[in-house]
Amino acid sequence: MWASRNRGANPAPGDQRPGQTKWLDFWIICDQAKAHLFYTSLDGQMWRRETKKSDFPVGWSEPQLALRGDIFEASHTYKLKGRSDYLTIIEAQGGGRRYYKAYLAQRLEGPWRALADSLSKPFAAHANVQQEAEWTANISHGELLRTGGTRGWRWTRPD
Repeated sequence: MWASRNRGANPAPGDQRPGQTKWLDFWIICDQAKAHLFYTSLDGQMWRRETKKSDFPVGWSEPQLALRGDIFEASHTYKLKGRSDYLTIIEAQGGGRRYYKAYLAQRLEGPWRALADSLSKPFAAHANVQQEAEWTANISHGELLRTGGTRGWRWTRPD
């Protein structure tokens, strides 16, 4: 997926350097000027890189810590329809199960503030997700329903 030009000076986001914590679950979202790449590492951190849309898929910045906490993997970031906010959902583990936490920010650069960030107040967990016939106790690697086409997807929060 990543172009190889200028790789030596600016490695592709998937390139691992010796001694680094493994990166996984990449997610790209764009604002007006930049593409933002979010990913997690299995040490409770979510990272962000950016590049100008005109430079995509190369020209990525150095990783910046976007969020640190009791988080695991599978972050997804959306622009909220009709609002200036962005929503990030990210997987966590607790009580022997996987579930989703949620954070809001006015800009993709952050800062991210908690919306539903615990097992007692989750974004999506076994306790608040209905299943017609229960087939799992874990909520993992979910995707929100989006409106629009393949560009500029928006999510509408149900009231």
